[in-house]
Amino acid sequence: MSVAASYMTICEQLKKEANLVDRTWILDRVQQFGDLPAVVEKDQCITFDAIAQSARNWLTNESITEHSIVVINGVFNATTLGLILGAYIKQCTIVPLFNSDAAQVETIINAVHPDVLCDTRDDTICCTTLATLSPTKHALLKQLVTQGASGLILYSSGSTGTPKAILLSLDKLLQRYQVYKEQATSTIAGFLFFDHIGGLDVLMQCLMTGCTLVSMTKRTPEDVCQAIEKHRINVLPTTPTFLNMVLINRSYQRADLSSLTVIAYGSEVMPQATLDLLQQALPHVTLKQTYGMSELGVLPTESKAGNSLWLKIKKTDYKVQDGVLWVKSPTAMLGYLNQDHPTLNDGWLCTGDLVEQRGEYIRILGRQSTVINVAGEKVFPAEIEALLLQIPFVKNSSVWGKKSPITGKIVAATIYTDDGVDPLQAKKHILDICKRTLAPYKIPRHFEFVNGQYHSERFKKINKIQGTITSGK
Repeated sequence: MSVAASYMTICEQLKKEANLVDRTWILDRVQQFGDLPAVVEKDQCITFDAIAQSARNWLTNESITEHSIVVINGVFNATTLGLILGAYIKQCTIVPLFNSDAAQVETIINAVHPDVLCDTRDDTICCTTLATLSPTKHALLKQLVTQGASGLILYSSGSTGTPKAILLSLDKLLQRYQVYKEQATSTIAGFLFFDHIGGLDVLMQCLMTGCTLVSMTKRTPEDVCQAIEKHRINVLPTTPTFLNMVLINRSYQRADLSSLTVIAYGSEVMPQATLDLLQQALPHVTLKQTYGMSELGVLPTESKAGNSLWLKIKKTDYKVQDGVLWVKSPTAMLGYLNQDHPTLNDGWLCTGDLVEQRGEYIRILGRQSTVINVAGEKVFPAEIEALLLQIPFVKNSSVWGKKSPITGKIVAATIYTDDGVDPLQAKKHILDICKRTLAPYKIPRHFEFVNGQYHSERFKKINKIQGTITSGK
């Protein structure tokens, strides 16, 4: 039997299952864009046709059976992307990893207990069946099987403990793409990888709308700006930390960024100083704040203005309760697989983000867990970090709470500078500025000066909370 005939047979079998949703629409969608470029990876162009053919191959591959839990360790190639689509059609729960080493893969396997491990990094098919090692599946995974649903497991990028294994419904995340709306196509930077909720969202947006994704295999400010020039990239989804690096490095001045029309930033709080400098440096670019988290997916948003940190969450119910943002969305997680999780309150999920509200607009102040309580006064680290970023020799900063026997906590600051900066003179200069600008309880009383890397592998700021290092949500 030919591959095409086998594919049609499997599709018919899936459609006959009364309790299963027909997911073959996703393959039809990808295939409709034909030989257009879907992904540019290391100057090689991967067409939509190639990804569709890869998905058909996976549908006939007996290593992947219906309802399996599949760890996919891959990169932006046809084999990996075809497997994601094929596993979705087969009602599998996928655990996407991006070019992870053996230790990272082992950690995931021990936590999730998958049925299959697929290493597709070199465009070959290498699957290892692990079913005999799997204990009884988690109740939430059994629930997906009962519902005939496809799942997605993501790991939080970092917290004060073990990263959380977050289970979401892949059906609900992809539901918004089922009705095709023709639109102008763009070339989008694949800066965030598909093991990140933002990166997966960008990937699926490209596959479902005919846009081209340019893989960012090198993610230095210089390399990214050069890639924008070379591939005439229109949209750059990234993080405030990386944008701050671009401004410090001035790499935007050494490349032609005239093709860039939109910068979408999210994953962490954007300092106002960085936003203002970015608008001055790239006045022709629309700056758009996004909002999402692994537990929720990426929500539709609208920025009030290019230089404004106020945004509106669209087509989603949300409320502010005691200064904390709560969201009610069908894409919200089913729960954590490796630790307890709070029960949803009538479908409402507490995001843990502290916000200020003005009418239908909100401004994110920071994570609830990072607020510093100084003798009963609340201090938001992002406010002080934004001030510190305006000082020329400060590359970045992390403001955190240090224990104090008198006030409970004092404000502490880790300052990232270039070599050659005198810490004593730098501290004096910073204190002079803070005393003129901040209330006394907000002024840092403890300083650490470092020259090392200040971002995680996902280009989010490395924060210090009560002596614990975390890369945020």
